[in-house]
Amino acid sequence: MKNIVKSIIFTMLLVIFLSGCGGGRSSSPASSNASGGGIAGVISFGTMTSSADSLHLKSASATVERNFAKAGLQRLKGSGVQKIPGEKIVKFRQGLSASEIEQLVTAMGGTVKRKLYGNGNQYVVAVNNASAAFSAKNNSNIIYAEDNAVFHIMNEPNDAYYATDQIWSSYALNLPNAWNVQTGSSGIVVAVVDSGVAPHEDLNAANFVDGYDFVGNDSDPSDTDPSTDEDNRYSHGTHVAGIIAAMANNNKGIAGICWNSVKIMPVRVIGDNGTGSFDVIASGIQWAVDHGANVINLSFGSESSNAPDSSTIKVAINNALTKGIIVVAAAGNESHYVDFPANYTGVIAVAALGSNLQLASYSNYGPEVKVCAPGGDGENFVDYGYQMILSTSYDKEEHAPCYVWMSGTSMAAPYISGIAALMLSQGISPAEVTTRIQSANYGTPISTHGYSYSLPDACALLQNSTPAMQKVKVILENPDGTVIGSSHAVGCGGYYCFTGIAAGTYKVVSFVDANGNGTPDTGELSGSIQVTVANGLITKNSNIAIP
Repeated sequence: MKNIVKSIIFTMLLVIFLSGCGGGRSSSPASSNASGGGIAGVISFGTMTSSADSLHLKSASATVERNFAKAGLQRLKGSGVQKIPGEKIVKFRQGLSASEIEQLVTAMGGTVKRKLYGNGNQYVVAVNNASAAFSAKNNSNIIYAEDNAVFHIMNEPNDAYYATDQIWSSYALNLPNAWNVQTGSSGIVVAVVDSGVAPHEDLNAANFVDGYDFVGNDSDPSDTDPSTDEDNRYSHGTHVAGIIAAMANNNKGIAGICWNSVKIMPVRVIGDNGTGSFDVIASGIQWAVDHGANVINLSFGSESSNAPDSSTIKVAINNALTKGIIVVAAAGNESHYVDFPANYTGVIAVAALGSNLQLASYSNYGPEVKVCAPGGDGENFVDYGYQMILSTSYDKEEHAPCYVWMSGTSMAAPYISGIAALMLSQGISPAEVTTRIQSANYGTPISTHGYSYSLPDACALLQNSTPAMQKVKVILENPDGTVIGSSHAVGCGGYYCFTGIAAGTYKVVSFVDANGNGTPDTGELSGSIQVTVANGLITKNSNIAIP
């Protein structure tokens, strides 16, 4: 008897949908499955605004004061900051005249460019001599000196659901800063080898290239046929495609990683029951290889311990890799070893993180995984908008496009495919894209089950730089200062979240873990905020500034 093992799409949970293209939220959202509440916010680095003795930073949510002179640590600059070569801001002691300062600067190998507005003796100085030492340590007339730099505003889209439902996943990957660098090129094609992609108002038809339906054996790879399985009522492939390339800045729906340029190639290999056979999947992968795909996303796999690897699928994947095509696959949702094809050599296997930036309870794990991405929480959620993944979809029962929240490694994989497409758009070679994405040097380390994975910083990957938030941690304390649990990693854009917290008042402390011991120590820069948590709610916008 012929042995055919089917692959199954890796969607863990679908919670609620926004019906219709006009899209109002359902008036009867799914009820919370979790006890307690949560805290979520964004951590940022501040700017020095005071005298030599202290750093004071004020925001709407926190006031931080640290002794700058004793800290002796260089303040970190966010990835939205770019140093101005050869320029410093120098504060001189009060009592020095403008002419005395000019003479002093000239003697030290610099030139005064301008005086800052205000009463302080603060000047912008051009450093003409690389060896010039403008510092309080070298001259008693100097209070402090720092590199001048420019901030870039975060490039955040105006889409209707972005601010309410996409903040955690976007800031986890530092996408707003990445979008300052690259939003995608029309010369890059991502093949969504999945259940097909349905027409949707937030998916630009002009950004689609021809695909194929290997389930129905025709040239229409849309996912609109009624499903006999309620679990597959909503289009999985359309959800994946939206994560990668939903239109941005159109005042509606969501924002995809690649905004408005990268092309989507829909290839249907998964049927209405959510499964696809090896021969059909291999054909779909090979079709993408033959028709110009640069990235292939596979949000499915074999979930049975008895399922053999498929030599036929391996051949198709090898053909893709040989041509320099990046292949990304979901690790699986069974909380065990990595499934096929994600565990195959050369494939980028992606594990899923929950909203607290810990490995999701359902996500598979193992040595084949080097990278993780937001996949959403499982059934233990308080606020689906803040804990799940919202994207485009199609209701095959109502025959209408919609937006749905889903979770699973199926959702994590397209985040990585989208970032790969941004990197290719930037002119980075496929080999280098694969290397950087799986490297620990370009993201926040997430440790679990004896393995360490990288939550990638999209901006750092594009700019070949060190992530600003790589050493930042966050801890939760009771009002008396006792620590609850252990420190958590912070998303690459500064996002953090605690869930499953009993109602009450807490202190959240964020700090630069310079020595890597997981606790805030003397001399390490930190900031904090006091937050009150209500049962069944996430206290959002609990933002913290670190000077």
